[in-house]
Amino acid sequence: MCLCYFRSGSEKDELRRTHELLCYECGNAHCRYKTLRGVIEQLSREYEDSKEVDYFRRYRLLKGMIKRSILYLKLRENDDSNQSQATSGGQKEEMRKREEQLAGTGFDLGTSVVTWVI
Repeated sequence: MCLCYFRSGSEKDELRRTHELLCYECGNAHCRYKTLRGVIEQLSREYEDSKEVDYFRRYRLLKGMIKRSILYLKLRENDDSNQSQATSGGQKEEMRKREEQLAGTGFDLGTSVVTWVI
């Protein structure tokens, strides 16, 4: 069992907020991954099915598959952006602070962690 002692309660709260934001981002990334994987699997199945069709009709089928996939991803992206606009101002502020933190110096665990007990 690992125990971690922090210098102050504010550092612990800041790390907890960072952890929550990272968990939220991880969940969003996983959803995007599942969506993209589904689109790719569907494209793969439709591509294999299109091999049975002659060249001229196959070209139109492949073109339609690609257009449909792109349109689906654009619509999905618009839905996600509309949902993100509906989030509270506090969440947006936390995300902005986290982005600034990551863009700046990054994480410095050496200053916040005093000792590890194993």
